[in-house]
Amino acid sequence: SYITTDGINLYVTDFNNYTIRQISLQTMEVTTLTGTPGVSGIDEGLLEDATFINIVMTFYFSNRLYVSAATYIRELF
Repeated sequence: SYITTDGINLYVTDFNNYTIRQISLQTMEVTTLTGTPGVSGIDEGLLEDATFINIVMTFYFSNRLYVSAATYIRELF
């Protein structure tokens, strides 16, 4: 899915910008949770340093947020 939720925030896959956006359901504020807009790559650093390529989906399961990209699944938190 390109959109998932934890009941507090929406997490949106911004496929064209290689990022995961976070939207507060309370305030509707949009922030970049992880990834650098316009920069693709496979860097598994901290959330603020991570880069992605070919993001397939983002999903929330068991109080954890995951991203599936290229040939891997990564737990974000």
